Amino acid sequence: DWRLLFNKTQLKKYQNALNLLGVGIVLAHRHTLHDSMFIPLASDQVLTAYGRHSVWPRAFYTNVVHTYASIQDFATQVQQEGAHPFVSVSRETRQQVLTPSKFRAETGGTPIVVEATHYQLTNNATRFTINAPGPGVVYLGEAGDHREFQAFVNGKPVPLFTANYAFKAIKLDRAGLYQVVFDYWPSHFTAYVSAAAVGASLWLVLLVGAVVVFRRRD
Repeated sequence: DWRLLFNKTQLKKYQNALNLLGVGIVLAHRHTLHDSMFIPLASDQVLTAYGRHSVWPRAFYTNVVHTYASIQDFATQVQQEGAHPFVSVSRETRQQVLTPSKFRAETGGTPIVVEATHYQLTNNATRFTINAPGPGVVYLGEAGDHREFQAFVNGKPVPLFTANYAFKAIKLDRAGLYQVVFDYWPSHFTAYVSAAAVGASLWLVLLVGAVVVFRRRD
């Protein structure tokens, strides 16, 4: 059920959604996509891999944040504006996290977008560098409940919030060069680790006690 097949017309129709989802490579029958939107990368006797140059960067900074009221509202924003990277949040997130008193980035006008650099990808974390020209947000196009992750800016923990309906972002209050880390840390993982540590300690105590008793019997 995860596989979606697109014809050439659909690739153009949904190109902004594909940009948002980070779809940078398209596979097609050999030499069937003759369009400036697609860049031939490699080919064999059956398929040709094409690159999409309009795909959004994995992570980026922007100084403009839009607001959506529903998933349909957000889908309309993607259809109209998804040719270029943007960040949109729910009204609740705007009120709770990005109120004027807490967030000094612009909320309108022409956005400034700065791509992340120096990526380091591991099993549980994504690290990169952002050179922010001013206050704004840093967006990461990796899906997941933001409550299951931790974020760090220059080694210090910072709050996360949901952006673009299913992805993650953090806010920056001023310009600067930042080392950003998004680390996967499930909400109950700390409790699980603590329980495992207590269990291991009890097991060690019992083991030592059994050895002492055995030696006394000898």
